[in-house]
Amino acid sequence: MRAHGASAISIHLLFPISSKYDCWRELADAFFCIEGDERAAAVFVPLLRGLGLRVQTIAPESKAQYHLSCALASNFVCALVQRSVELLGGCGFSEEDALRALAPLMRSNMAHLLEHGPVSALTGPIERGDTQTVKKHLSCLTEKHDRQLYALLGLEQVKMAQQKHSGQDFSALADLLGGEKEQNE
Repeated sequence: MRAHGASAISIHLLFPISSKYDCWRELADAFFCIEGDERAAAVFVPLLRGLGLRVQTIAPESKAQYHLSCALASNFVCALVQRSVELLGGCGFSEEDALRALAPLMRSNMAHLLEHGPVSALTGPIERGDTQTVKKHLSCLTEKHDRQLYALLGLEQVKMAQQKHSGQDFSALADLLGGEKEQNE
């Protein structure tokens, strides 16, 4: 392309397209990411911003990490909610009732995340340093991969809890979850 004087960019819409018929209604709030030739970006960034859109440029070598970040925040959340629905199914909830029960929890948590950031929004047994509840959670997980996932995410929460409560000792939780992670590798 460059040999012919052309420039190339990738414009990535940071937005879930779960329905090609309905998603357009929410596009005004979408964020756009541009990666590619500076010459092309110099044309498209002001054009998109002129439409009132939020735009970020990234280096080509950052594209995979950028996409991973998007997948964690969107697609992986779908997987976590699916697993939550399945666990509630084991408590007698139908899938519909489980989603209805989780909806206020997820909406409120997302609102706090967006308003205050993930560390400030963190709640739950790990944030409270409640090792006994975490042990009970682990005892509910019979599949090795579920225990490993809980341990890995739990260790991330321990780091966040330490930021939120710098004077509190989370070493017992870190040891418990770290041991669980190693045991299930």
